[in-house]
Amino acid sequence: AMFFEDLSMFCGGNIVRPPGPTACTDIIVAASDAVIGPPDSDKDKEWVCTLDSERLVGAPLLSGDSFVRHLRTDPIVVECQRIPTGRNLFSARPDGSVEPEAVALPPSVLVATLPADFQPGQAVLALGRHGPLEITPHSDERPGATIRYLVKPEPEFEIDLPANSTPGKPLRFAREDGTVICVTVPFFTEPGQTIQVSPPVLMVRVPDGVKSGDYVVFKSTETTWWRAKVPEQLKFGSFFAARMPDPNN
Repeated sequence: AMFFEDLSMFCGGNIVRPPGPTACTDIIVAASDAVIGPPDSDKDKEWVCTLDSERLVGAPLLSGDSFVRHLRTDPIVVECQRIPTGRNLFSARPDGSVEPEAVALPPSVLVATLPADFQPGQAVLALGRHGPLEITPHSDERPGATIRYLVKPEPEFEIDLPANSTPGKPLRFAREDGTVICVTVPFFTEPGQTIQVSPPVLMVRVPDGVKSGDYVVFKSTETTWWRAKVPEQLKFGSFFAARMPDPNN
C-alpha cells in the first residue's frame, strides 16, 4: 500500500510496508524542517503522520468513484529506479563520463522578498532548501512583499471525505492498477469536505548543463541511490518530482 499525505507542502505522502515498520522514513527525513517560514493558509499546512500497521490494515477501503477522483498526473512527476549496488552501476556513459548527481529533497518552499524598487518582469532571488533560484514573480506582486512558492507537484487525487472519516485517521482506496493508497484525514476537516492528495515524491533540482531526456542520479540517504530521466516540463524551470516506488515491489 502507498500512504499519501494530504494538503502537504513537503512529501505528497509516505509509502508504508504492511505489516512491519514504516518504510521510506529515511527518504522523508525531517520533513518538518523543510518549511521556511509559516504557511500562507490552512491549505498549505502540513500534518506529518506515520501510520502503524494495525491502523493501515484496519482502515476502510473507499468505494471507487463515489468518493475518489483521479485528477491528473503532473507532467513533472517521473518514475525513478533504485540503484541496488550504488551509484556506479548505472553512472557510466559510453564516453567514460558519469551521469550527473542532482540534489533531491522532500517538497518544500521557495521564499522571495521583493525589493522596494521591484518592477514587473524583474527576476528576484528566492531561497529554499535546494539552494537559491532566480524567480520571476507575477506582475501583480508589489514591492516589499514576501512570496512563498510551493516546490511540489500538483494534486493527483481528490477525495470527498465520507461520513465516517475522522481527522488523523487513515482512509484507503484502490487505484485502477490495484495499488492501495492510504491517506491520513487532515485536521480541521469534516465529513463532506473535499481534500486533494499529492503523490509521494522527492523534488530533484536539475544540475546545470542537464537537459530533458538526460538521466541524473540522486540520493535519498547517504547510501541509497536512485536514477531518473529528466522530463520535458520542470517546476520553475529547475525541478522535477521523482515518485518514490512502493517498497514491496
